[in-house]
Amino acid sequence: MQPRLRVALVGAGRWGRVHARHLARRDDVALVAICDRDLPRAEATARPVPLCAAVADVDGLPDGLDGVVVAASSEAHLE
Repeated sequence: MQPRLRVALVGAGRWGRVHARHLARRDDVALVAICDRDLPRAEATARPVPLCAAVADVDGLPDGLDGVVVAASSEAHLE
């Protein structure tokens, strides 16, 4: 069995929640963190995902990630 990719999601808005659902269903991905400026929104999105942290800033994302999905608003992508 292949090791699961450790992935974080940045953005827990409308599209971020869609991405979170799909990532959490994958057998080859471990969604380990969700980041959103609105911490309660990040927490609500992370709650159904086992062992998934919620953080309010990308500096709080865990080390050792294999990838990051950016689902932030278009205005926030650069930042």
